[in-house]
Amino acid sequence: MPKVFVIYELKPETDPRKYEEWSTESDQPTMRAAASVLGLTLYKVLPKAGEMEKRKYIEVIDVSSLQDFERDLQTPEVRKTSGEWLAQVNADFQIIYAEEVGQK
Repeated sequence: MPKVFVIYELKPETDPRKYEEWSTESDQPTMRAAASVLGLTLYKVLPKAGEMEKRKYIEVIDVSSLQDFERDLQTPEVRKTSGEWLAQVNADFQIIYAEEVGQK
């Protein structure tokens, strides 16, 4: 099953608590409703000992197919949510498409 990893950091002016609330109430339900999305989990990157708190997140999205996922990204609902997401994160985010190796 293909996975999509989205790695990003919040803009300095984005409040992490408000972002997480928005993600839980808007972004995640919208993405989970997309036909190609089989599951979605959001992770907050934790600091190592002695480090400052991170503002970095990793989204892991399980999809039925990458082609269907890319098509779903063009729906009005997902485009609206994506625009809201882009307003809250730094522009240097990464989107990685991947599949497991050695699993049967």
